[in-house]
Amino acid sequence: MALPASTKLERANRFKEEGNAFFRQNDLRKALGSYHKVVLHVVQNKSPLPGIETGQGFLFFLINYSETAEQVEEMKKLQVVALQNMALCHLKLNEPKKTIEDCKKVLELDKNSVKAYFFRGQAYLKIFYSADAEDDLTKALELAPTDPKIRAELARARQLNANAQRQQNQAFSGMFEKLAALEEFKNQ
Repeated sequence: MALPASTKLERANRFKEEGNAFFRQNDLRKALGSYHKVVLHVVQNKSPLPGIETGQGFLFFLINYSETAEQVEEMKKLQVVALQNMALCHLKLNEPKKTIEDCKKVLELDKNSVKAYFFRGQAYLKIFYSADAEDDLTKALELAPTDPKIRAELARARQLNANAQRQQNQAFSGMFEKLAALEEFKNQ
């Protein structure tokens, strides 16, 4: 039987606070474990019927009849916060691909999450995807136009992107000159 919503929320909040304490102590692995428990407590239950999610139609009502709209919204917010915190832990642990995965999940729940765009942009910079980083950081800056950290990271992404473009242009320009010289040589 599914836990009542109030119990899920109470436990999820306790795990979030536990994760925050571990984070402050810089014990990022334990923080990740606590934040993961938050997600497990607030994510929508799977239906006992294969292929049917509880978030759909009448089955959702039958299984989650005790959850109010406010409780469902609070669970969604807790899930977003936990995933954002997991993304930051992964970023600090130099695990950019996991950061990107966490941020993708956040953005599925909240397409206006400044933190998700910011953390994903930073993760893209770590794996040298400067164009993707610039896109995400631009979106973060649109959502939080006065944030100096976002501005600084965006400037760094733009610089890296410009350098990469310049290097690519130099590489291709030399290649085309060599091909033209080869064609000229063949025509002689």
